[in-house]
Amino acid sequence: MALWIGTVISCIIVEAVLLIFFDRPLYRSLGLLIGAVGAIAGAAHMEHSIIKSCSYDEEGAMKVMRSGALTRFGFALLFIAIAGYTGFADPICLFIGLLSLKIAAYAAPFTMKLIPEPSGEAGSDISNGSDEELDAFGYTKAERELLNDQLSRLSEKKRTEIEKMRKDFSAYYEEKH
Repeated sequence: MALWIGTVISCIIVEAVLLIFFDRPLYRSLGLLIGAVGAIAGAAHMEHSIIKSCSYDEEGAMKVMRSGALTRFGFALLFIAIAGYTGFADPICLFIGLLSLKIAAYAAPFTMKLIPEPSGEAGSDISNGSDEELDAFGYTKAERELLNDQLSRLSEKKRTEIEKMRKDFSAYYEEKH
């Protein structure tokens, strides 16, 4: 959600600059709008790919992530090429709209502080209807055991990296709460 909101905010800022300083506002705004919609769709697709990859072993997960990235890249190139060929929208502004997802990702730590967290999501103080205690990531004990089982199937190097990230995040979470 923070990525989507960050994308919209960054596109609003770019839109203001386009309207003030550049000619052909409809042409440029249409490119920016198509790029922003593409960025939001790309974020949703990325989330879907990440969730899907978690059900595979390490090699299968890498294939899922690669194919997802290539799909998103292919659609971005297709939309830019169509806009450039037909001339109905500015391909440069379309590209900037797509890049707004990157800007939103960098701004996510700040936008997440502004957005109240919905109940029942990872890390929230409100549980998902059960009385089970949640860990720093928002998982119940049973969910954590399932994730640990999946983690045990990863290579030793990947396992070490994930454990380090988990410890770092837990320390950060404990520091903030």
